[in-house]
Amino acid sequence: MSDIVQLKENGVPKYLKTHADAIDGVNGKLVRATGNETILGTKNFQDGIQVAGKKPVLTKATTDYAMVDRHNNASVMSDGSLKLYRRGDLVYLTGSFKLSAGKYNQGVWFDIPSWSYPIESVRIYGKSGDKVCLLFINLVDNNNIVCVDNIAKDSWITASACWMARNPY
Repeated sequence: MSDIVQLKENGVPKYLKTHADAIDGVNGKLVRATGNETILGTKNFQDGIQVAGKKPVLTKATTDYAMVDRHNNASVMSDGSLKLYRRGDLVYLTGSFKLSAGKYNQGVWFDIPSWSYPIESVRIYGKSGDKVCLLFINLVDNNNIVCVDNIAKDSWITASACWMARNPY
């Protein structure tokens, strides 16, 4: 073990003679391993941070995004789109789309991205003309979004919803 050097100021010893005590004895200069204290300034933890063994919400400023429209789902949509966003543990669905075929208990978005899977089944109340319509995320059938109600071809459906993601970041 290396020698312990005692720091002095004007010939007066300033710190105790052990490494641990010397480090711990610098009040207001170092963060202590135990005890409560206030730390000023912005700190950038490059490798992440945990609280009680878990990552806090929004430690990653990541927004996942997916969209379905007539270009990638022409059998369902002839116009408009549905979009999914994820920020932290929350997933947002929003959109307005025109059906290219009538729907009754059939999918409108197949195989939604796994990052958007909800912790439980989600009911999404949309609007089609003067009618309220129900969309449902079916967890058993490849996580599809299903139009439960009978909606005619060329009808517009507008919907939005928010839910907790199954897998936290």
